[in-house]
Amino acid sequence: MAAFKLTPAHFKKFFATMNRATAALGLRGEAAQGYYHMVLKEVAHCSSIKTIASSKLFDDCILRFTTDAGDYAQAIDYEQEKLKRYGYVIKVITYQIMQLERLTVSSARAYFDAVVKQSRQGSCGFYASDGRFYLDITIPNLLLFLKILDTHLRRLKRKHFPTFPLGFNDRVRYVSFDTTTGELFLREDVEKNYYAKLPFCVRFHGENIA
Repeated sequence: MAAFKLTPAHFKKFFATMNRATAALGLRGEAAQGYYHMVLKEVAHCSSIKTIASSKLFDDCILRFTTDAGDYAQAIDYEQEKLKRYGYVIKVITYQIMQLERLTVSSARAYFDAVVKQSRQGSCGFYASDGRFYLDITIPNLLLFLKILDTHLRRLKRKHFPTFPLGFNDRVRYVSFDTTTGELFLREDVEKNYYAKLPFCVRFHGENIA
């Protein structure tokens, strides 16, 4: 996966959420600073916001602050939003793999059967009555599944587009052409909501969130 990079929005969210937690806990000055370092050490295993290693660890810090602030409704909402982001990333990676493998959405079942066997998770893919393909997966296995998908997508990108960045990009799609010299793939720009509109869904613990 691509390296985690903090943005100004990350800093704003982190300290605004932390300040609500310290206020709820009655912490000020050095006590608030100590709380900051304690959460980073316990949750993100680092000593500064600048050295948080992944988006997951950042999200875990936000969830801890929200819980410590006593805002459990917001904590639940934030957890659901985090799952939606994971579901969206899986959705985009899946479609891009199918594009580069010259597969169709209807081929998703066979593809996921192979990935599921590789990840040793048991059955987790099925078609619903509306014809949409769903991935039903438990949270503990989610990141392993995502890593397998991402590794395969990067391999395909290196093969067909060796000079382009390998990181996550939901603003492109890959279109294949048959030529006399072999297979050719082109990168096409797509609108922001292109992948969100496509009929692939991800379910966590039976709750459709993608």
